[in-house]
Amino acid sequence: MKTKESLSCNLAADETCAPTIAFFNVSHFMTGLVGQITHALTSNFGSLTIRMSLPIVVWLVVFAPTLAKSQHQNGIYLTEADFKQNVVSYPSRDPEDWLKVDHDESVVISRNGSVTRFKHHQVYGFLAAGHKHFRWGSRKKLFSNAGYYKVIDTAGLIILYTKVKHHKFSSHVYKYCKAIGERRKVLTVGNLSRDFAHQPSFVDAIKSVERTSKLYDLSGGITVVNQAYRDYVKPAGKQGNSNITRYNSARKKGLPRNAS
Repeated sequence: MKTKESLSCNLAADETCAPTIAFFNVSHFMTGLVGQITHALTSNFGSLTIRMSLPIVVWLVVFAPTLAKSQHQNGIYLTEADFKQNVVSYPSRDPEDWLKVDHDESVVISRNGSVTRFKHHQVYGFLAAGHKHFRWGSRKKLFSNAGYYKVIDTAGLIILYTKVKHHKFSSHVYKYCKAIGERRKVLTVGNLSRDFAHQPSFVDAIKSVERTSKLYDLSGGITVVNQAYRDYVKPAGKQGNSNITRYNSARKKGLPRNAS
């Protein structure tokens, strides 16, 4: 039988239990800090230390629980309009309120101990661990495939990730589109080259970086493809290769790329 903790960690096939970990880390840190300050209060360091430490203790007691609960929010997007406008239904920042995707692609949420299940076709998407997800496919037909795209980058093109489940295995798929609701294509140099044939500098940049890395690799919170997009495509008429040059230089030197 799964416990509530194990369910909260199963946000999606590729998610981790970030809200629970964040809450534990913040609480552990605050507890230790309060203990240190309390020790200072009971030591003979004079009235000045007491006057300085007491407001800090009061602040920690009052606001630390709020900080711990505000690390992440989870909830449901009922419609595409809600998704685009960031209107979250059943929102919660309480670490006890979990959200998970079940084996049949239903979204299950817990609020104050009460569990609610939304079938795949009943929601447009959901928010979990700081990432937006929206549905694809359909579960209404027998043997049909369905799931949710995770939005991993919006700094230029919309970069999406999903796990496609097959009978005996699953595959990781990355796609891109120019806006939510528009046609999605597999993230490949070939597709980008055809879509941006009028932007040869952008095409050359992604061909160059693709030799040493993946287009969906993250550096500084932005995918490689969007670094090139921002340099060569948007804003229009502004060109440069600073981001791609720095990225390739770091790769050659073996430096970390701040990937996440």
